Amino acid sequence: MTPAPEETITQSPEETERLGGRFAGSLVPGSIVLIYGEVGAGKSVFVRGLVHGLPGGEGRSVRSPTFVYMTHHPTQPPVRHVDLYRLPANFDPDDLDLGEATDAGEILIFEWAEKLRAHTYPEAHRVQIDVLDAHRRRIRLGG
Repeated sequence: MTPAPEETITQSPEETERLGGRFAGSLVPGSIVLIYGEVGAGKSVFVRGLVHGLPGGEGRSVRSPTFVYMTHHPTQPPVRHVDLYRLPANFDPDDLDLGEATDAGEILIFEWAEKLRAHTYPEAHRVQIDVLDAHRRRIRLGG
């Protein structure tokens, strides 16, 4: 049985980052995280907190891999942070062939997860970030 989604309202980017750090504690090697939200919602801020919340991630520079598509963070477990926003229209995200990453115990994080096929990663952790105003975000973990 899937647990009910947890919903939190954050009041600042710092709170969003701290929530990402706490969320990191729920992840295990091979976890997949799908993040949804509009431009500027705070997806990369949440990921920065998540990476900082893992052993070896403290103080690590974490930026959105919008133009390089994917970055690797040598945390424990390692993280592959994938941004699907700028993938060409004819590119199939499944062609990234990331199955071996989870087999190796890496955590996969996808920003703009709506670009993945609906059936891809059915057991993934889902994070929805909605903009409420200039500072506040509604963040739903799970569901």
